[in-house]
Amino acid sequence: MTTQVASQRAPVTAPSGMKNMWRFIRIYAARYKRWYAGGLVALLATNLLAVAIPRALEAALRAVDPRVSDGSGVGAAVAIMVGAALALVLVRTASRMLVFVPGREAECELRIDYLRTLLAQPPAFFRRMPAGDLLSRGSNDIQFIRALIGFAGLQLLNVVFSVPLNLSMMFSTSATLTVECLIPLLISVFVMWKGTHAMMTAMRRSQEELAALSDEALEIYGGARVVQAFGAEAAMRKRIEDRNARYVEVLLKMARLRSFLLPIVSVVGSITIVVLIWTGGKLVVSGDLHYGAIAAYSAYVTNIVGAFTGLGWVLNVIQRGQVSLDRVFEVLDTPHPEAAQKLAGVLPLPPGPPAISSRSLTFSYPVTGRAPALSGLDLEIPAGALVGVFGPTGSGKSTLIRLLSKLEAAPPGQLFIGGVDVARLDTTSLRDRTAVVSQVSWLFSRSLAENVASGRPVPHEPDGSLKEGSHDPAEIDAALLAAGLGTDLASLPQGKDTPVGDRGVTLSGGQRQRTAIARAFYRAAGGADLLLFDDCLSAVDHETEQRLVESLLRATHDGAGKTAVIVSHRVSVLRRCDHVLVLDEGRLVESGPPDVLTGSRGLFAAAVAADAKPVHS
Repeated sequence: MTTQVASQRAPVTAPSGMKNMWRFIRIYAARYKRWYAGGLVALLATNLLAVAIPRALEAALRAVDPRVSDGSGVGAAVAIMVGAALALVLVRTASRMLVFVPGREAECELRIDYLRTLLAQPPAFFRRMPAGDLLSRGSNDIQFIRALIGFAGLQLLNVVFSVPLNLSMMFSTSATLTVECLIPLLISVFVMWKGTHAMMTAMRRSQEELAALSDEALEIYGGARVVQAFGAEAAMRKRIEDRNARYVEVLLKMARLRSFLLPIVSVVGSITIVVLIWTGGKLVVSGDLHYGAIAAYSAYVTNIVGAFTGLGWVLNVIQRGQVSLDRVFEVLDTPHPEAAQKLAGVLPLPPGPPAISSRSLTFSYPVTGRAPALSGLDLEIPAGALVGVFGPTGSGKSTLIRLLSKLEAAPPGQLFIGGVDVARLDTTSLRDRTAVVSQVSWLFSRSLAENVASGRPVPHEPDGSLKEGSHDPAEIDAALLAAGLGTDLASLPQGKDTPVGDRGVTLSGGQRQRTAIARAFYRAAGGADLLLFDDCLSAVDHETEQRLVESLLRATHDGAGKTAVIVSHRVSVLRRCDHVLVLDEGRLVESGPPDVLTGSRGLFAAAVAADAKPVHS
């Protein structure tokens, strides 16, 4: 499904309105054409039965009228009505199942493609797209799309079938009466059509405000502990109240529009019944119509009014669905970095621990007026080495890690891993062989063991748990021990199977960092031979730090065949490395073995002199 979708998607210029609707039908709904064909047949049968019942009612009323019948046809007419009513229940249920089930399936596929697109995007995408907006598009908007192809599609087809069938019955009864009854109905349809544009505008605004409200709520929730620590609850409530007030204002505008538009058909339906009684009564009195025909005619009018009332709801759903389609496809049409890379031709990462080099590496974040994060960087990191990166805050250390992991795109011809230009290096090939520990130790709301195991993704059960036998418990234990968590496990209620809570809230800062490091060690044991550590030892004590450095040394030396780059402000860590790179204001100002740099008069030597902690061998 994914390959098919990727090949059918248009490039960045996202079309809107009906173009996106047809596009969605072609990509997601067309594969269920047999379901929809069955639903179409069931819906047609529903409407045929719906006009058969009034027809049988007319026959029954004629049969009981001694002026035109001897009453012999009453039983047959009643039997037809009962049989048609029972059959109507069955085919109407079938029509809904045959239409709604594909809608659910298409919704599921769209959500998967939406998530897959998000996971493929670089950090620059998330810098310009708020999390709340993306969440709103992936939840509320996709629900509206499902309603569009489910409820709206069913009701629209119902109108297509119901109106012609009932009109044909009405015209066969009395053309004059039908024309008089249609005039108010057509006026109501025209008014609803004119109100569609205003509704569409308000609908888009409401979804934008909902996205902004979701983003505001997510931000405050994420910083709840900071809000509480600084006593800022009242200020945060005010922010939410102001944002919510804007959302409510748009909803009220939509409610006013709906309260004007939707009752029009119901009111007009009542007017039509008045016309029917007035004009139809005259025809019955004059003998031009039988009262049985008027009773049937009343049922036809009720069917048409019901169809037009449903059409009012359909217009509402279509408006929401069209706006939602535009918003979701705007994300799906975001250029896929890996797809563009593969079109240009990519190279896999060669086997073995990779060497790293750069030639005048210069990189700037897309922020106007900001100096380059890295400028003219020339470096050589041999394969299988443990390299430390040191420098003051803002010197470009984390940027280097992000470029090495391809979280940011390095300029072509400036950064090489394993002898391959990173700009042409296959992202999947690189990341399959890389273990990264970032400054923020992100943990999932699962057990300690499952967080470590997530370093080597494998299939999961439907409930999200790991499949039996997917991971080697001994390897997970080894990774936990290598990360210095062996003594901590005894204090946890369920050991390594203890749930860590949202983002690891039940663990200390040091435990979260060490869990993230254990995840990297577990990944390294599974074949990753490039280890990137971005200042991930800041929350551990000196003794634990030394154990972690020993684990890193074992990973890169003793024939383990790993290349490791570790960013740290701790001199005690850097002095155990094979080589140290010193950055300052985005430039490489010192480079060499730590003992050589200690004897110089640069930044590293000054940090060593200022460091009061003893270095344990």
